[in-house]
Amino acid sequence: MKAWYVLDGARVTPGRTFPNKAQADEWLNDEWNTRRSFTWVDRHDKFTLREFVDEAWWPTKVDLSVRTRELYEGLLTNWIYCAVKRPSRPAFNLGDLPIAQINESEVELWHLACKGRMHAVSCAKAYRLLSEIMIYAAAKRAVMRNPVHIKGAGAESAPDREALTPDELIALANAIEKRYRAMVLLAAFGALRWSESLGLQRRDVQLSRKRVTLRRVIVEPDKGEKFVGPLKARDDKATRRVDLPEVLIPVLEQHLKDFVGEDANAWLFEEPGRGLLARSQFRLLLNKAKRATGLEDVTFHVLRHTGATWFAEEGATVREVMERLGHRSERMAMRYQHAAAERMRTLASGMGDRLGGQLGSGTPDSGDAKAS
Repeated sequence: MKAWYVLDGARVTPGRTFPNKAQADEWLNDEWNTRRSFTWVDRHDKFTLREFVDEAWWPTKVDLSVRTRELYEGLLTNWIYCAVKRPSRPAFNLGDLPIAQINESEVELWHLACKGRMHAVSCAKAYRLLSEIMIYAAAKRAVMRNPVHIKGAGAESAPDREALTPDELIALANAIEKRYRAMVLLAAFGALRWSESLGLQRRDVQLSRKRVTLRRVIVEPDKGEKFVGPLKARDDKATRRVDLPEVLIPVLEQHLKDFVGEDANAWLFEEPGRGLLARSQFRLLLNKAKRATGLEDVTFHVLRHTGATWFAEEGATVREVMERLGHRSERMAMRYQHAAAERMRTLASGMGDRLGGQLGSGTPDSGDAKAS
């Protein structure tokens, strides 16, 4: 049995027939209820996911940083808008499907295809981005409801990084070109991001107060020139103070003397005759130092991770870790608290080892037991 109704002079149909009048009436009743509650969505609309993103979702993202925008563009192009194979049907591209027709089954097939590419972190990021887009689509009634709700799919499971030992850090700093020795040590002891390190100027180093003040970052987009930006997750006028240990002060003092111009706005880390140090150039220098020391897994982020771990092991609270690292969320800071807790258990175990097993359980042997 067929069912339809007329809206604005056009016939609306379910796209199928019904076996009996009761089911046809049920469909008509459901349509009436959803239209009356303003949740009705035209599933025959050909507005694709890609078109919705370009015309409706992207215009809302006016406050994204350049690097975040580049990340989203890469996730859309390389992960969300990718061909998904089906066992007995033609492959499909999620971006080319009418957004109102995307359902849970297609999202699950897409997610399985992402998992098959064996890049767990990128897959989780793409899933979270797709979910954000679909939540917005549901709010704008472009879809009936968000079909992206696979439990745990948005959780990143990147392998835990190991912090460097003090001996490893010193070896690495001594192996790199002398001009950038201070950069390695400051990144570790200050737990700095690459962009924060690059943004430091002479006036930001207060040797007498044993600290540096972060006022800006240097943004390196995938396309285009470097430019100065505000600190991550902060407003344009925000700063962050990073206190430093006494042992680092002579290193910075010598670096300022040997490699930094006298002007207060002189950059701390520049290539001679080329301006600010490029990430690609530093990577070459770091790779050379890694080969010399055998520390093949070290990246600039490992230096920051090392500093954060050491800071937490000294007994810093979650709030103190957040402030030092410039985090707005407690989630990241808690990772370092976990590392500190593991360290505390190790230290406690070591205290027990001093006794060499001599303490015993304190329970008397059965032969010595006496009734009272």
